[in-house]
Amino acid sequence: MKKYEISELRNVAIVGHQSSGKTSLCEAVLFNAGVINRIGKIEEGNTLMDSDSEEIKRKISVYSNVAAIEHNKKKINLLDTPGYEDFIGQTMAALKVIEGGIIVVSAEHGVESGTEKTWGYLAKDEIPRIVCVNKMDKEHADFDKCVKDAQDTLGKTVMPIMLPVGQGSEFRGVINILKKKAYIYSKDSKGTFKEEDIPDQMVDKAAEWRQKLQDFAAESDDSLLEKFLESGELTDEELSRGLGAGCRQGTLVPMVVTSATTNVGVKQLVDMIVEMLPSPEWRHEIEVKSVSSDEIKTIKIDKGSPVISFVFKSLSEKDIGDMSYLRVFSGEVTGSQDLYNSNEESSERIGQLFFMQGKKKIDTDSIPTGDIGAAVKLKTAKVNCTLCKKRDSFLVSSINCPSPSIRTGIIPKVKGEMDKVGMGLHKLADEDISFSIESNQQLRQTILSGQGEQHFDVIISRLKERYNVEVEMVPPKVEYLETISAAASAQGKHKKQSGGRGQYGDVHLRIEPLSRGEGFKFVNEVVGGNVPTKHIPAVEKGIIEAMEGGVLAGHKIVDLKATLFDGSYHSVDSSDAAFKAAGSKGFKIAMKEAKPVLLEPIMEIEVFVPDEHMGDVMGDLSMRRGKIMGTEQEKGQQRITAQVPLADLYRYSTSLRSMTQGRANHSRKFSHYETVPHEQAQKLIAQFKKENEESD
Repeated sequence: MKKYEISELRNVAIVGHQSSGKTSLCEAVLFNAGVINRIGKIEEGNTLMDSDSEEIKRKISVYSNVAAIEHNKKKINLLDTPGYEDFIGQTMAALKVIEGGIIVVSAEHGVESGTEKTWGYLAKDEIPRIVCVNKMDKEHADFDKCVKDAQDTLGKTVMPIMLPVGQGSEFRGVINILKKKAYIYSKDSKGTFKEEDIPDQMVDKAAEWRQKLQDFAAESDDSLLEKFLESGELTDEELSRGLGAGCRQGTLVPMVVTSATTNVGVKQLVDMIVEMLPSPEWRHEIEVKSVSSDEIKTIKIDKGSPVISFVFKSLSEKDIGDMSYLRVFSGEVTGSQDLYNSNEESSERIGQLFFMQGKKKIDTDSIPTGDIGAAVKLKTAKVNCTLCKKRDSFLVSSINCPSPSIRTGIIPKVKGEMDKVGMGLHKLADEDISFSIESNQQLRQTILSGQGEQHFDVIISRLKERYNVEVEMVPPKVEYLETISAAASAQGKHKKQSGGRGQYGDVHLRIEPLSRGEGFKFVNEVVGGNVPTKHIPAVEKGIIEAMEGGVLAGHKIVDLKATLFDGSYHSVDSSDAAFKAAGSKGFKIAMKEAKPVLLEPIMEIEVFVPDEHMGDVMGDLSMRRGKIMGTEQEKGQQRITAQVPLADLYRYSTSLRSMTQGRANHSRKFSHYETVPHEQAQKLIAQFKKENEESD
């Protein structure tokens, strides 16, 4: 594959709701470009983009994948992304390295939840985009409904620049409104077509949309507006130029039509990618952070600028090896080049470089500015790492990935393999930044946080396949705390006389509750030297150690003040160890008298939900002991803010998707600790006692 100048490149992500036909669309594009010699089918597991074992098994996209085509003297890097929200991390990684998006909409179902979400991600970063109404050959395809859906939900900037000739089983071609021509396809799925005049029954409809498009085109360019006001008409070339400018400015989102499986309209879609979507130089510059000064700097996107390349995907496969997928934002990455990993503060020697066609590799000696490629066997590079020259040490901002929305505990199926599990999970996390692992010592449990049930299934399957270790999921434990609700005093005496030097420590303690979040305070009020000054730190240490395991259910104790106000000592037998033991003993006695209570973590969650599902969601939150803090209309949805105990959010992500047909999503963050209601607390205490008895 030849090298292309930055102006000749297009980096485009294919996004949209699950099962809208994204991968099938990529297959048709690749077939027409001669990259593959037959169009693969997802159900047969033979597509170029979904070639991973997990994807073949599940018949869905799990990972983002890259393939390049050459079209009209341009190179297009296509990034096929998963539609399932469980794999949103892969989609967000792809969006980090592109300048254009194709939002694929099913002609049968119109705008769905995944359409809205991916539209939102692209809109937030002001990425130019095209809406592609796919599956026009399906029985219930309805183009007009899709147009209305898109304009009502996504905005009036969505405008058809193509119309279908027929729909359902009668779909046989597309009309290019800009060129006033129809392209009628053969029925052999080879993508061959004839250019014809617009069918008589479609002439008026095409003219009506062309008039609307001229208004959009004129508004994007002052010279076009002047001509349009004078003559009331733009040429085909002027219309195309104006609409392309509007697309890049964000004032227009062109809509096209295709059937990926019958390969109709796909060639015209690729034409529009070249004409409407921008090259990498559209951004002009990239913001980076200087490692030496923490300053934010702007680097011109140009081959003469310092080398800045970004690892957006990492892959380790038996038949491929370790691959780091790179987007070169500025400068040029070449083989045998010495670069610096700014994140890991280590040097990297660049070896073999490739352009990728799914899992196929095309050798190259360099990856030029704006292009996407891959390097093999880098020592420390992982997702989110910036590779540059050490003298120009910069950091590209990390991929904007949603926080995990679901948690599970995991245990190895074979006892003693937890270290092996942890090692494997951390290596997988280097490739997939959308999940995290926590080994919680307080809970004595390893907790996995991710995006959904399928996400967990893939991680666990990968763990077995790659590291030969199996785990099972168990409900995640909750990190409860204990505190006191009243003041109490107690004496703690440690006395031991059993041959040799004795042990003697005697303390009088008072404990009092503090406000939530204040932690622990120790006060010394001893007078007259009843407890020698040198032993007082040992008393405090004994109390702190005793606070690690509470008197109700063994949880850490917080938010109290302990005052040492009296005691006694022995001139020979007293020691730090004796006073530490006395402090611990006195504290535990006082705790039982101070009306101890359990505290539970409360999460603040935001749920974005369509109006029609709001009642169900609010009712469900109330059943989970949630407190609704407020609701607000936002971008055609309701935003519900609530505080919910973490214990009642187990599998909430799955339940929310089920009750809203996948149209709602939520985020969560820790808010505060709150007293557990009495009845609930008694159940937890009883459970703790039972577990202790079973372990004895």
